[in-house]
Amino acid sequence: MRHRSSRQREGERVLLDLWQPPDGAGSPIGCLASSYTFSASLFEEECLARFMGIESDPASRDWLIEREERMAAVDCMAALVDAQHCRGRRSLRWDLLPVRVGNGILHAKIWLMLWNHHLRVVVGSANLTEEGCRKNQEVVGVLDYRENSSAPRNCLSPLLGFLRDIVELQGEGPAAKRCQSLLVRAQGMSRRWGQAGDGGVTPVLIAPGRQTALRQLQRRWGRQTKAQPQMARVISPFFDPPEARLNAPVKALRKWLSPNKQARIEWCVSADLPAEPSGTTHIKAPQSLLARDERDWQGDDVFLRVIENPKENGIPQPRPLHAKALGLSGGGWEAMMIGSSNFTSAGLGMGRRVNWEANLFYMANRRSERKRAKALERGVVDTEEIIGDRHLWQWAPHGDEAGEAGSQLPILPAGFVRAVLAQAEGGHELRLTFDVGKGMPEGSEVFAVNDEPPLWRMVSWQEQGSPSKVVIPWPKDRGLPSGLEVAWRDAEARAWWPVEVKEQRVLPPPAALRDLDIDTLLRLLTSSRPLHRVLFGWHEGVTGDDPKTRQMLDPHARVDTRHFFLQRVRRASWALSCLRERPVPTDSALDWRLHGPIGPRSVARALIRETERLEDADLAAAEQAFMLAELALELSYLQPQDAPPALPKKKVLAEVAQVIKWVMKEAGRASDAVTDKGLRKYVASSVRREVNRRIREWKA
Repeated sequence: MRHRSSRQREGERVLLDLWQPPDGAGSPIGCLASSYTFSASLFEEECLARFMGIESDPASRDWLIEREERMAAVDCMAALVDAQHCRGRRSLRWDLLPVRVGNGILHAKIWLMLWNHHLRVVVGSANLTEEGCRKNQEVVGVLDYRENSSAPRNCLSPLLGFLRDIVELQGEGPAAKRCQSLLVRAQGMSRRWGQAGDGGVTPVLIAPGRQTALRQLQRRWGRQTKAQPQMARVISPFFDPPEARLNAPVKALRKWLSPNKQARIEWCVSADLPAEPSGTTHIKAPQSLLARDERDWQGDDVFLRVIENPKENGIPQPRPLHAKALGLSGGGWEAMMIGSSNFTSAGLGMGRRVNWEANLFYMANRRSERKRAKALERGVVDTEEIIGDRHLWQWAPHGDEAGEAGSQLPILPAGFVRAVLAQAEGGHELRLTFDVGKGMPEGSEVFAVNDEPPLWRMVSWQEQGSPSKVVIPWPKDRGLPSGLEVAWRDAEARAWWPVEVKEQRVLPPPAALRDLDIDTLLRLLTSSRPLHRVLFGWHEGVTGDDPKTRQMLDPHARVDTRHFFLQRVRRASWALSCLRERPVPTDSALDWRLHGPIGPRSVARALIRETERLEDADLAAAEQAFMLAELALELSYLQPQDAPPALPKKKVLAEVAQVIKWVMKEAGRASDAVTDKGLRKYVASSVRREVNRRIREWKA
């Protein structure tokens, strides 16, 4: 019996740590992940939180504020999930896209994370679930691209193109457009990152119309050596079902290895060993792995049990096998394909039903790349050889890989194409798109989550002529839905219909950030600390600026000067100058900076609200006009960075110019009510002339 130690292997790590930005990565730009099964809460609270560097605990009061602040500055965060498992409540700041792939399933697991100075692509076997990221035995390959990195450039374009093809399956909605824009930006930013050549790594991507996985491996192997592989090591929790007439992957692998007279296949499978030596061994694989035709295969088949209960701190821990790998050895070379492909016809692209799969194929020469070759030879799981009379073995495979998640909830019918949340007068509206030609069950109804009566009924819709687009008003005081529920006649449960937003500006800020007073806004603008810390610290008096303490130390502080005009001007001017000192890395960050709850529009509205409280109407109008004019002037001093990773200077200035025009319009409205001619002239002539001059310089 051969046994490999269950101690931690070189290269093992916590999968969720891969979402954390490497040193020097910079600000987050966007991320895109694909998965078969899915947990929305894990993706939001673990993956995205790490990607953006969120410090707050999801159970704390700070979480909503920090999540909003971080997410609002990122262009795109999205999960592409097979339609069978695409569900879960979430923040509308990130997109959840159901993907239908026809006869197969979306089984590829690719994580793409883009920061200002770093692009990471992870390809592996782990779904975005608690089991995949925390419990199972999984395997992933990590490609890190940055200036002077060693990651091979030849891998990136195929992987980005594969993700682009998956997004196209979802259609042309707002969320899909955000995903495509992120992929284009990732391609452009990383054009000079990494090293030329393949670096011994090749993507193996499976989809309808593409070559089978084994054919791609044969071509790659043949470019390095003319010798046939001598040994193959198959690691897979799923195989073709026992009732299959022919186990095509087994036959194809044996045919490839058969010219080598010393050929050997190691089948690494889940198995339950008997308590007694004479007991029955239960192999969780089909018996077709053992069947052989002596004319086609005279090699050796060895069965290895994957250790699924390794000891951690002396205590056995359940670690079910979910890794997928195919190792090859021969001709002085070691190789291994790792990724999402089970050793099934659908997973390897060999049958009528073809999945979408993503893998990486590594090769290393045993002489020139000894360390790398040894790592590939060592494999990715710990095993022990299964011995005993094979005639006494019982074969009990897991079943079909499409059912790996257990019981299934109803899949959203394809006729329910898209649900988009958009801005509307007095609140929001849901824009529903239907396609009766793709299939819509009779008696269908659409509900808000746990709400009655239905928002939409198929019977009423048909009476209106079955329009492809339906608009449903959504009241301003009603919480925004991240998904809808679809029911139909004879359905055992309701299907989930994810909602996407037309644009991020549609989403209102959390209640704690709405209609902030001017004092809080100025404090937030002048602080370099995270927004959530300053906000709650200010409200609780823990910012170190306690009025009682200041009064004891400084008698002048006993006089509240916050409402004195000159004091207010000084404070506001200082705070507003901070608006022009921070670089803008993304479109979303620019939108948040200008139109968000602590942007210049919010400052202007807070100034208007505060001055309207003054009893003297003329003084209120004068202060309002002057302060708004000062705000416009401060914005006109903006000089954004004009080099990557910041947004192009012209783009930023064009957006700022629109805000300045709005502020000047409000300032002009206020100055019309002022009796002081000098102030009216200052606002309408001096400030306007200076602001317009600067805007013309921007355009030039």
